[in-house]
Amino acid sequence: MNQKLLKLTAFLLALTGIASSCNPDCPPDCPDEYPKNISFTEYSLLETSCQWQNLPYDEKVIMINSSEELEKYIICTSSKPVIDFSKHTLLLTSGNSNSGIAEITAKNLQQLPNTYKLNIEITLNSVIVTEQWSIALMVEKLNEKSSVKLNVKTIPFKVCNVSNPLTDLPWLKEIVDEIEYEQTEGIDVHHARIYQCNYKDGIGFFMNLTIGWTDNLIYFRNCEGERLCKVGRYDNTCTELEVDFENKILIWETFPQCDFDDPLDLPWLQKMIDFYQNMATRPFKIYQCTYQGYIGFIYESFGIGPGWALYSCAGARMCLHYGGGCDEYNIDNDSKVLIWEFTP
Repeated sequence: MNQKLLKLTAFLLALTGIASSCNPDCPPDCPDEYPKNISFTEYSLLETSCQWQNLPYDEKVIMINSSEELEKYIICTSSKPVIDFSKHTLLLTSGNSNSGIAEITAKNLQQLPNTYKLNIEITLNSVIVTEQWSIALMVEKLNEKSSVKLNVKTIPFKVCNVSNPLTDLPWLKEIVDEIEYEQTEGIDVHHARIYQCNYKDGIGFFMNLTIGWTDNLIYFRNCEGERLCKVGRYDNTCTELEVDFENKILIWETFPQCDFDDPLDLPWLQKMIDFYQNMATRPFKIYQCTYQGYIGFIYESFGIGPGWALYSCAGARMCLHYGGGCDEYNIDNDSKVLIWEFTP
């Protein structure tokens, strides 16, 4: 019995040794009291006349132990803050993010045998922008020879509480899969675009799934896939939802294969010509062109003032020229070829 007890004791001691050696913040011989959590206070320049300057944005920690050192990194329009550097050290760190930042939090400051470790957490938001960040902490006086390592944990922004809405939202995945299947099988021709944008109740999706030259499939849906409103050529029922179309983000797009011997053989284009020819009271022209490297078509009408619109090869209306609405499509005017003209 005593021999079994000795073996069990040795086994437990071995496990204890393994557990302590696996601590990523301490070496194998790390004393039991480490790591120690060090108390701190976040130091903010809000509601002051000061702002940070000369920050390196290199995700390293600057230790400030004197007023002279502080002056290198702060600029004020009136009185400067007073810090008792005989009792305190100011830790200042900064960096860059490729996404907008919703929140930045100092989680803890740990003392290790030969250094300190500052752990911060950055929560991203839905804005696609390069953003600089900084955070400052006041701690009890540290030895000037001490060093502070920085560990940054980035929490990605989740649209509709999923990592990838195109694959993780079943209703959205079903739409994308169906369109891609129809494209592959030649069942239907789409120029489909899905945008993500904000509205008053959160995040939604602007679905431009136009087929042919009509626009009755342009809807705005929420995270659950519910159709909230329609954006049409002659009506817009999304006004009350305060949808931010101006800052919409394209998350998926598919261009149709534009394969034809004669563009007038495209069914949607023939329908457009027949429609306007039967109803038109003013001249119109249709040009073939290229935009952003793709084949497109320009419908140009003449009345009180000339107007035109750009259509994709699938017949999706890309833009109207009014107010420079087509500038982003980089239409190659040298590629324009007149393919149809009508005079009533």
